[in-house]
Amino acid sequence: MCRHRTLEQQFLEADPRIAPIPTGLSADLSAIDPSTIQAVVFDIYGTLVISGSGDISVDENLTEYPPALPELLHRRGLAVPPQELIRTWKQTIIRDHRRQQAHGKDYPEVDILEIWREVFRTLGQPVPDDLDLFAAEYESVINPVSPMPGLGRTLSFFKSRGIPMGIVSNAQSYTPAMLSAFLGKGLVEAGFHPDLLVFSYQHGYGKPSLHLYSILKHHLNTLEFPSHGLRTIGPENVLYVGNDMLKDCWAAAQLGFQTVLFAGDTRSLRLREQDPRCKDFTPRGRITALEQLTTLEI
Repeated sequence: MCRHRTLEQQFLEADPRIAPIPTGLSADLSAIDPSTIQAVVFDIYGTLVISGSGDISVDENLTEYPPALPELLHRRGLAVPPQELIRTWKQTIIRDHRRQQAHGKDYPEVDILEIWREVFRTLGQPVPDDLDLFAAEYESVINPVSPMPGLGRTLSFFKSRGIPMGIVSNAQSYTPAMLSAFLGKGLVEAGFHPDLLVFSYQHGYGKPSLHLYSILKHHLNTLEFPSHGLRTIGPENVLYVGNDMLKDCWAAAQLGFQTVLFAGDTRSLRLREQDPRCKDFTPRGRITALEQLTTLEI
């Protein structure tokens, strides 16, 4: 494997060009006052990008695996049965979650590179020098991703209007490279504020923990945005967009953010109707395509 092959190239080459599956729901942004919006923050998987698996969880049964997984292991020279690799991977994540929960974390997040190092040690395999690239290759096989239709145009709309953008996402170290690959530019160049990028793996917490949203709120309350003509931004002036009613909309709303449910793909839409936290909760708005956000007269 040539190390000069980048993470961005990996995701572009692996892009399966999948399309969103309509949910049958309708869009409604009527309750949002565009004049109150000073920043927009997004989830990634299932919102900015199409997630082929919808939402992989270690609780899911992954005994069935894509045909591309044995091909990846063969190309990598790993003499490990796919089922054993998956089982060890899941067990390692579960052990790490339990360890962190024992130290008081409500929704712990792993650093997937540390997980893979432990998996390789457990299986008696040498750790690849390009472990970040292997992790991206595995992710591309298990959870293929494509850019959501309208991604670039939507981000360009907010950038052109001087609206700072951010991200709060359950993500790993390869995720920013994946998104940059689909955008054809770096995240800051695309309009994201560098201090409003909150990725779960960097903080050891995953959504729906309020910890990540608290970090976002703190940065908004302490930073100044002179290039945008703003000093600080309160959560009531931030639109948060995500596909999960609990992890995205409910959680962000607890910190005072305005929320919009992205209901544009059946694979990833999570209404969480059985969760008591979502029973009587309604987000401020709903969209079924990213570009519907550009109808807001900001």
